[in-house]
Amino acid sequence: MNRTDPQAGLVLSAIALRKIIGWLGAALPVLCAAYASVPPVDFLPSISDYYYTRIHALFVGILCILGASMFSYHGYTKAEDGLAKLGGLCAVGTALCPTEPLYQQSAPVVAQLIGESAKLFAILHGVFACGLFTIFMVFSAVFFTRTSESDQNDPLTFSRGFNTLIVTVFGFRANPYFNPELNPGKRRRNLVYRLSARLIAFSILAVLIVAVLRAMRVIQSDPFQQFIFACETVALWAFAASWLTKAEQFSFLKDPPISPSALDANHLP
Repeated sequence: MNRTDPQAGLVLSAIALRKIIGWLGAALPVLCAAYASVPPVDFLPSISDYYYTRIHALFVGILCILGASMFSYHGYTKAEDGLAKLGGLCAVGTALCPTEPLYQQSAPVVAQLIGESAKLFAILHGVFACGLFTIFMVFSAVFFTRTSESDQNDPLTFSRGFNTLIVTVFGFRANPYFNPELNPGKRRRNLVYRLSARLIAFSILAVLIVAVLRAMRVIQSDPFQQFIFACETVALWAFAASWLTKAEQFSFLKDPPISPSALDANHLP
């Protein structure tokens, strides 16, 4: 990148924001697990349950910083910008709308904070959290797999974006909108983006299935105690891998350097 370019500062800012967003997502389940590991050991069923622990401020703070970073993020298209801002809203909403308390001793705190609206806040929490993970999935499957040249020369329509999402997550054939002439570095990065999108999608589906089975009283608890926590961790780490890859965090996924001879050849008359 030419640092004398007036746009260089904007590009660096976007890369820094992607790193912040990615590392925050990766850190959240690790911090929750580290807190739970301190005696008396008490691993909670989901990340959201840590809202009622002593790391409440950390939980809310990370999600709010994540939301602010997504509000500040600028992509290559207006659709990407708009979805990032919606993701920021979902992150802040997830932080400020707590889930229902797991333990009875937390009930007085909930009653004092939000009174009889606890169930409504829990529903909003679930909606915001699902929305946030879905937006992460769309970024990985649709926006990150494209190139800046594609965004400029072949704008993405809603129908093509939806097709890309479905084929990436659930399909086993090549997507006709993926460019076969991509360089090896971009092809490797796209594999990371597609795998991340699939992991996020199947994690969301697994959590929703468990939630429905619980509501129908088919099961009384998770298949194992931290099933939802595990699914959330997989989704967050997949999202983090995607954003950190987009932020050029991993050297082995970067484009190979352009040789001087290739540069000279491109400038031949």
